[in-house]
Amino acid sequence: MRMFLHEVYSGGAGALCKISQEDVIRYVERHAQDWSPGTGKAMCWSLRAFLRYSTIGG
Repeated sequence: MRMFLHEVYSGGAGALCKISQEDVIRYVERHAQDWSPGTGKAMCWSLRAFLRYSTIGG
């Protein structure tokens, strides 16, 4: 999550809600070949959990 937030999220707490679905998709696509299949799957689950339980979902 730290790498995702550092790369995609650059604002204060108020900017967290500005992370879009497109930002997440671009991040996963950009790094998909950097990870093994298992690591990629774990990263997607982590992103999903973070986005579900953060303020992003409203």
